[in-house]
Amino acid sequence: MVASAGIASADVTLSGSAQMGVIYVENDATDTDWQVQREVDLGVAMSGTTDAGLAFGADFNIAGDAGKNEDANVHISGSFGTLTIGGGITEANELGGIGDVGYDGLGVDDVVEGNAAITDPNVHYTLSVGSLTVHASMLSDTNEAAPYALGASYSVNGFDINVGIANEDDAADTNTTLLAVGYTAGALTLDAIMTTSETNNVETEATGVSVAYAMDAATTITLAASDIDGSADSSIGLGVAYDLGGGATFQAGAASVNDVSKASAGIAMAF
Repeated sequence: MVASAGIASADVTLSGSAQMGVIYVENDATDTDWQVQREVDLGVAMSGTTDAGLAFGADFNIAGDAGKNEDANVHISGSFGTLTIGGGITEANELGGIGDVGYDGLGVDDVVEGNAAITDPNVHYTLSVGSLTVHASMLSDTNEAAPYALGASYSVNGFDINVGIANEDDAADTNTTLLAVGYTAGALTLDAIMTTSETNNVETEATGVSVAYAMDAATTITLAASDIDGSADSSIGLGVAYDLGGGATFQAGAASVNDVSKASAGIAMAF
């Protein structure tokens, strides 16, 4: 849905998403293994163009459960690239990744991708030159710590290659790196990721892979796994997604995440 604003070159676009389903998380301590889940979100995107050709805009989400604005950001772009300030920004070192499985995601990917995570940034800059995009992000805060990250993405012949580095700028001198490669050929999509995290001079390495295959125009099956070297943290899961049409998708899956059995099934809706 697009609404015309009071200025000729400005637009306000509304989008929405919702989901409903059930999630199982093994819990030996209680009888609350199964939970009914639902979520509603409204997205608002505002955009405009200056007389000189600069594109500007703002985006935010309204979460139905919380009843408040989330991930609000403001951005401006031109030949110099795009500068974004606010929330809901992907860290420059967390580009790419592996597929998750199940309704609402069972967290199979969190084991490897979380190994490279730093404090969420509120300033992000991107510049694209052909198939290459460079990224830089940082957290601008009132204290002395200023986590930052640098990354690059490159696409060629069905391959998507992403690299990133980050520094938490904390007392533990936390540094992370990421290498993610994706490849798509027809109905098959392959993704692999390797991350490292060094804290107090102790390094942790993690790897993950996922394979997704579109069996037909409506059905996609995904197998994903990840592992942290030298740790008990590992995950594996299998999921299926079926396009019901009209913006609705049935999703289901089962996984073992850090030795905890999980399963989910439900419908995701896009408006």
